[in-house]
Amino acid sequence: MVIGFSAGAIATISTNPLWMLRQRMQTELLKNKRNSYYSLTKELYAENGIRTFFRGTTVTLAKNIQMALLLPLFERINDHDIWKKWNISPVVATGISAATAKIIASTGVYPLDVIRTNIRFVERKKVTISEVTRQIIKSPGGVLNLFRGIGW
Repeated sequence: MVIGFSAGAIATISTNPLWMLRQRMQTELLKNKRNSYYSLTKELYAENGIRTFFRGTTVTLAKNIQMALLLPLFERINDHDIWKKWNISPVVATGISAATAKIIASTGVYPLDVIRTNIRFVERKKVTISEVTRQIIKSPGGVLNLFRGIGW
């Protein structure tokens, strides 16, 4: 488990700048900008230096707890007698168990995705997790905003 979390942390930290660029490239069209990767990188660096590329990394690292939830949930669901009662093949039962565990674990950490995404789009030099969370909750819809878009 520790090795899995460590590998996840290394992957998160090393790929976060690429996610920042990708998300900004996707949203630049809404601002009628047509930046190249090079000009966008320069623009992002001008915002807050290298820190700009690591916005939301802390929340993404916290989101790695999904793996810690996923494995025990899968084992618990897969070991249930319900599959035997319904005479479901072990392969299908494993697939259903894995899908159910993934849905439950993803739903549990979904608010972290919402917070992370909003942190990345705030165009200020310094933004805190608590500040963004309060802003999301104070918006019309309240706490339900943390689960906005969950069906997709």
